[in-house]
Amino acid sequence: MDVFELLTPRGLATLAPSLGVGRTQSTTGFVARARPDAAESLNRRGWLELELADASSCERLVEACERLHAEQLPPVALYAFDEVWELGRAVRDGVTAALGTQYELIEDLWAFRVPPGSAGWPPHRGVYRRLGRQQPEYVNTWVALSDASLDRSCMHFVPLDVDARYRAHAEELTDDHEGRDAVAVPIPQGVGLAWNANVLHWGGACAPTAAGPRRSITFTLCRSDALERADLGSARVVRASTLEPWRRLEVIARQILLYGPRDPDVTDAVREWARITVEMADRLAAPR
Repeated sequence: MDVFELLTPRGLATLAPSLGVGRTQSTTGFVARARPDAAESLNRRGWLELELADASSCERLVEACERLHAEQLPPVALYAFDEVWELGRAVRDGVTAALGTQYELIEDLWAFRVPPGSAGWPPHRGVYRRLGRQQPEYVNTWVALSDASLDRSCMHFVPLDVDARYRAHAEELTDDHEGRDAVAVPIPQGVGLAWNANVLHWGGACAPTAAGPRRSITFTLCRSDALERADLGSARVVRASTLEPWRRLEVIARQILLYGPRDPDVTDAVREWARITVEMADRLAAPR
């Protein structure tokens, strides 16, 4: 099958029959729990950890990621599957509970497959406008579908307490930093990280001798009372419980147009699929 046949609910369901595409009942027990000191950790360092109660279900997502790769499809196509959105809801609920205020999923996401001999994205911030510290308007989240050890592209952060630009109370932040300020945060399969979107972060190197590719998925959260802010841009709230399969494909297509140029797994054929998919969705949504 070509890209236009594969990137359909039926095509993806065929590729990963152990996963759901529009099932009415959950097939996982995903629950994300933060440590008692999570809020203090996010306030002080800028990030916290979440543990998933059903980490074993991550293995099915790993298998699907490899099937996608074999068909020359990018890992972001994982967001067509029910289990990814069940995980996203769990992460949202875990962050909401840890920080004591309601957060919502927004349309800003990506999935990664970093093979041995490669590396994750270079240093960047999710948001460059200065955010609040205790309950930031935006929170980036990242779940390790496979082990993310020191030699397998774990995340690196510059803690807010040592981030010179942040400490200077600058309203607009930059990517400048001193390498010695970075902290590597290795985590095992099924553990998530959530951080203030101002935190400077990047994916480390996956050593040539690593046990295999590092796979991970991300979600972005917006504090509920900040959803009407003008700087939300084109990102929309994602209601995971009612996100139908074809709408998921539209979300995937929009993310490919946004982030695809950074990812070597996104082929020209996939970019063309994304362009046509978004164009059709916009035409259907346009007032008549």
